[in-house]
Formats: sequence, structure tokens, C-alpha cells
Amino acid sequence: MMASDQLGVSGAGGGTGRLSVFISYAREDGDIVDALNNALSYAFGDALAVFVDRVSLQQGDDLRGAINAHLDRADVLMVVSTGVERPSHDWAGYELGYFSARNAARQVPLGEIKGSVIIFSAPGTSPRPMEGRLHIELDAGDNTAWIRAGGEPPPIGDDHPILGVFARFHEYLRGSELSLNLKESGRIKKIISEFECKVASELMRRPKAVFKPLKRFAVRYSCPGGKAQSPSLPADAVIEFFGGGSKVFGLAPVQEERSIRWEEFCRLARFHELGVFWCGTIERFVMEVGDRGSIELDTGSVLPAHDNRELFRLIPTTCTLFHDHTVEVSVSLIEVLKQPDVGNAQTTRILKGLGIICRFRFLFLEPESKYNAVNFSMGNPIRVRELARQLVSELDFMLAETYQAGLDQPASWGALIDTPSLIAMAQEWQPLRSSMTDCCRELLSGTAEADGTQNGSRLASTLSEIEKRMRPHNNHCLKLLAQRLLEHAS
Repeated sequence: MMASDQLGVSGAGGGTGRLSVFISYAREDGDIVDALNNALSYAFGDALAVFVDRVSLQQGDDLRGAINAHLDRADVLMVVSTGVERPSHDWAGYELGYFSARNAARQVPLGEIKGSVIIFSAPGTSPRPMEGRLHIELDAGDNTAWIRAGGEPPPIGDDHPILGVFARFHEYLRGSELSLNLKESGRIKKIISEFECKVASELMRRPKAVFKPLKRFAVRYSCPGGKAQSPSLPADAVIEFFGGGSKVFGLAPVQEERSIRWEEFCRLARFHELGVFWCGTIERFVMEVGDRGSIELDTGSVLPAHDNRELFRLIPTTCTLFHDHTVEVSVSLIEVLKQPDVGNAQTTRILKGLGIICRFRFLFLEPESKYNAVNFSMGNPIRVRELARQLVSELDFMLAETYQAGLDQPASWGALIDTPSLIAMAQEWQPLRSSMTDCCRELLSGTAEADGTQNGSRLASTLSEIEKRMRPHNNHCLKLLAQRLLEHAS
């Protein structure tokens, strides 16, 4: 067993105190919790009051109210989280968040026994964050051999992490160091050894490892007041990749399954031509899911992989809201399947170019488009914000299409459209696009109805300008590419 962080030496009770321990767990870890409860009881008797819901609660109790009341009285929170698949409702995350928020409000110093969190988990499955918490890994490890042989378990050493926890409890409750009492130390070591036997027996019945190839990432950030103050991720945000998700962005495998500060990820991404696009898409997606507190959201957000060979759709899988106003959004990267290109390469490029030009036309130039200026100037603020969100996703999707088509650079259009037309079109479009995205950003970050109405009018004005000034360029490009296609067909 391994441990990270340690309980400090402050908070000794001089042998006169009692401690209340709340054990938080998922139902599927019930056997391990029973063994832990028994070990604590055998070691400290009535001096340690242990709360385990299925033992301590009575039928008919108000579950949420009783849990909160016991958490309020608890001195120590122990979390058992072995990472087993959990079909039942998982209270462990709620109880950890409630206890942490309560002690943060009480400003409990780090190192105090009272207010400490001790996490027992399988390797790599500990609930985050780990700062200031004692983490003890539960692993069958070398115990499997002697369990199968039916022999005696090996003795535990003086540096055993669980022994360290029990020694701190002993010092608080009995007022003396455990190491100075060899008889008592031996008794408690035997209790811990028996506990390890039961844990190992339980873990041996479970899969040792489950490999999930699904690419995903999780972003965790603080949200003071429970509502985002800006559409940007805060400086303390972190991102973590799983299942090969880091490979999508061309990051080294060493970046997998470890937290990276958001600003560090943006710095790494900046060296890739898609970096700004990646960061903007992830930031908008995560902030919107977190702000809504729901995964019932289909933004249509997509992003291309670093080599432009694959396109991935962003699907929210979990959104966790903590009592301390921390938000964690987990996102799966689902590959968008596409047919391989066949036939003449130039014909394929012309058709892809036509698709992009037609998509632009459908979005901004046709009266039936839902992004018509009238819908922004006359719609209610809530509807206008939703349209602005969808418009940003459409722009992301259109940009992703240009990368997938190999038409992301102006020069790549040179064989399709004459250079003077390209320059004239870019000079018109770039300032209009900047104005449009700025208006959308202001709409999505605003909260007041007046702001929504005002920004909606500004966006409507910009969309009217796009319709008026870009129509001639779009018509010219459409005719030119249609002519190119006919030439290739003949």
C-alpha cells in the first residue's frame, strides 16, 4: 500500500477527546467498508464513533437530512472509492463535496485531525482534488499468493500508511504515541493485517484492470457564486486526458491522465496551426455545459485532429457541480465517420469547395436561414442567446470543414478562384467575422435582458452587412467553381 500526503501533528487531544468518523462509499464497496468499520471498532472501541449509513440509519429516516446531519458532526471523513463500476446512485462525491465545503467555511487548518479527509482507493482511481488529503491505495498486490496458499499474512512494517493513520488516532484519543507501547502497537498491526486480508480477498474477485479506448478529457475549474463571470476559463482551470485523448492534439503520451493547467495546454497548443481553434472550441463548450449544469446539450461542436485526418465531435458525458463551486466537465471525443475520397483529386477539391461556399450561403445569405438578421433584431433575449451559441458552433464546424478539405489556407484556393477575387473577399470577410464573433461572445457572457436586446441588435446589424457585402463574392465564387466543375466533367 502507498500513501500520498500525511496528516500533520497538530490537533492532539491529550487523551481526553472522542472522534466521529464518517465513511463515504459506493454500495459496491460495502464489503470493504464493513472490514474498515470493524477494524476501527476493534482498535479504538467506543472512543471512535463511526458512521456507516446502512448500519447507522433507520428505516424511514430522511436520507439527505440524516446524511447532512452526520456530516456536520463528523470530525474525519473516510472515502472508500475503488473505481468499481457503480450501477447504484453514488453518494460518495456528494458527501466529499459537502464535508470539504463545510470545513472550508470553518477555515479548518491543514494538518488538523478534525476536518481531515482520508481516501482509500485503488491505484489511479482517487477522487480529485487530492491536495491536503491523505490518499491510501488499496491493492491486492503481493497478498494474493499467501491467500491462495492459505498461509499467514506477512507482518506489516512501521511505515505502513494505515498504521500511520491509526497512530494519529491513538495519539489523539489516548494521549500517547503508539510506537512507545509495543503491546498495543502489535495488537493494532494485527487488526490492520486482518483488514488487508479482507480487502485483498474482495479485490481478487474483481478485474485487475479495465482498458477503455474511448478518447476523452475532463476540465475542472472554479466558479465563484455558482455562475461563470466570463465566457473564458479561469486561470486555475486544469484539463486531464484519458483513453488516448491527448493524441488528438498531438501531445506526448506522458500528458495522459495527469492534470495540466489550462494556460499550459493553450501554450502547448499555440505551436500548432489548429491551436487557437482547439482552445476556443473547448473553452466555449466546457463553459456552456458547466453554466447550464446539464449534459442534455447538443452543441454540434467538432474539432479536427492535429494531423487533419480525423474529425471529432465533442459529447458531454458528465458535469459535476461541487459545494465549493468547483465544476468538472467530462467530454468524450467521438470520431465523425466519413467516406474516403475517390476519383480525381481536383474534382474532389472543387466539390468540397462548393460545399463550403454553399454552406456559407445557407447560413448568411438565404432569407429562410435561422441566422437571418431579423431573428436577432426581433427575437426575445433568451432565444437570441441560443441562436448566438448555435452560430458560433456553425462557424467552428465550417472552419473544421475547411481543414478537412485541405482548404484552410488562402493559397489552397488558388487553383479554384483567381487571386484578386480571393483578396477582395478576404478583405470584406475578416473584419465582418471579427465583429460577428465579438457580438456573439458578448451575448453569451451577458445576463441582463437589456444586454441581450442591445447585443442582439448589434449582431443583427453585422449580419445585415454580411448579407449585403458578401453576396456578390459568394455569387462569383459559386459560378466560378460550378464552371470549373463543368470543365472537369467535360
